[in-house]
This record gives sequence, C-alpha cells and structure tokens, in this order.
Amino acid sequence: MTPHSRTSHARTARHPAAARVPALAGPAVLLAAVMALAGCSGPAPFVPDSPVVSNPTTEKRLLVTSADTDEGRAVAEIYAGALNAAGIEATVTDATAEAGLAHAVSSGFADVAPGRTGALLRDLDATSTATTADSVLQALRQALPEDLALLTPAAADSHSALVATAATAEQYDARNLSDLAPSCGKLTLGAPAGFRTSAQGLPGLEAGYECVPGTFVALADDGGEAVQALIAGSVDVVELPATRPAIVDQGLVALEDPKTVFAAQQVVPVVNAKVVGQDAVEVLNRVSAELGSDDLTDLDRAVSGDARLTPAEAASDWLKGNGFA
Repeated sequence: MTPHSRTSHARTARHPAAARVPALAGPAVLLAAVMALAGCSGPAPFVPDSPVVSNPTTEKRLLVTSADTDEGRAVAEIYAGALNAAGIEATVTDATAEAGLAHAVSSGFADVAPGRTGALLRDLDATSTATTADSVLQALRQALPEDLALLTPAAADSHSALVATAATAEQYDARNLSDLAPSCGKLTLGAPAGFRTSAQGLPGLEAGYECVPGTFVALADDGGEAVQALIAGSVDVVELPATRPAIVDQGLVALEDPKTVFAAQQVVPVVNAKVVGQDAVEVLNRVSAELGSDDLTDLDRAVSGDARLTPAEAASDWLKGNGFA
C-alpha cells in the first residue's frame, strides 16, 4: 500500500506506550519526577514531559531541517506542510547530517528538526547506554542544550534489526535473536563497517545474546547492498532499519530483539524553545500522533521505489491521507 492509496492504516510501534507521552506538563510533574529520583535507588523513572516553549505563539517563518536522506526529507516536509496548513509559515531548509540535527537547531540553522531518538542521544551523549524507548527519551531530554525542547515522539520507530531470509529463519527456527544465538557461530553477518565495534553492533550482540557470528562482512551504509547480498546468499543475516521496505517487499524476516540491544529510534521533533510557539508545538505533536512505523516504510518506498516521488510529493500524499491538507 502506498501513500497514494492509503487514507489510514494500523500504526505499528515498538513501544506503543511511548507514543502517547504528553507533550507538555506543568511544574508539579517535574517536581514529582525530581522527588522520585531523589527518593529511590532503582532505575530512574521516565519523565514524560517536554520543556514549555518560551513564547505562546510563533511569529516568524520556521525553518525545518532533516537528516540527509530522502526519507528524512519527506518527514521534514510532512511537519512543515502541517504547519503551513495550520497557517504557520514554515520552509524546509537544507538537510544536514543526522549527527548534527540538534546542533543545527541550537546554532540557529533551523528551528525544527525531526530526528531519531537513539541517533540524537548518541550525538549528544556518546557514553549513554540507554536503549529502550523510555530510557532513551529520558536520557535525551537530560542531554539536550537548555535552548532546545524535545516534543512528543511519534510511534514511528526505525530501530535497527537483524534481518534474514524466510528460509534462513526457518532453518534455524529463529524469530528473535535469542533463538538465533546458538547458531551464530555458523553465520555470516553483513553490516556497515562501524557495526564491528559499536556497542549496538557485534559487542552488543555478544554481551546481550552471546551471539558471535562466524564471519563479518562490511557492507555499504545505504542498505541496498545488504539486501542484495542477503537475497544472493552471500551473507546469512544483515543489519537494516526495521522500516526498510525490502523487508516486506522481499518477504524477509526482521528478528525481534527482546533484550533491546538496538536502541529505539522514534521520530521526534527537536525545536528551538525560544522561537517555536505553543501553536506550532500543538501542530507538530498532532503530526507525531499520526506518524507510525508503517508510514516510514511507505515514505521510503515512495521516494526510492518505482514511483520515485520527490520527498515533497510523498509528504503531500501523507498529509492529504491523514487529514492535514
């Protein structure tokens, strides 16, 4: 199903509860969170609020940036398009490297930057070990510069996954990484070169599942080579974003990650709290409430498949199908 024909569909989420986090909360909620942190010795609770923006209304044209991918640009166009439809002028500016999204907002290059929670956290605090949706959001809010605000995260989550063909999954009777672990030594795993040393790569698989692949093959970071290698049989398992269209289109199996080695990657807008008013925040949060993982798959398919829509065209279809235009 493509954005042309879809008006609504079931939303998928890795952690559904995280999608309903309220965007704003009062000082009492903050105080309660601080008291809870001070009074308990267990894991820090998730604080489900965003900093209140400094001004109640938006009085300038907002600049929206994105990660430098076609899917990232389409997501930025969605948020900007929803703002424009609500009468708040917004323009999508040049894309930036995903690792620089928070800095782009903090430096004034942009006012709004839809990013992915895990990637944003890795950029701001490379030492963080948070991986679950709630813990990543909590750590990210703590790591954000004071002038930035993190709004309500979308259900859309493009976390990494290890992906196998249906035949390989059946051969090893594997639907999750725990199932696969006893056979890891027999497998060839393909992933970007950084996967070899990343805490959420080979070291994470070994620590979490005692999974040490027999062979590691470095592949291009765009995912295309990984899919080709998997289908050709030159590798047994590859690392891909869980929303990659090829997983569905090629009948591949994304193995579940019950121990959450791979960090949550929910779409979430980072905004300049001194520029983005409450009126804009409400629009951005409404978009996030509708944006699901299936939408990321559809958008990726639309901008990279046979249709070859531009990011702006794919975004326009999504906005129309979801009542924003």
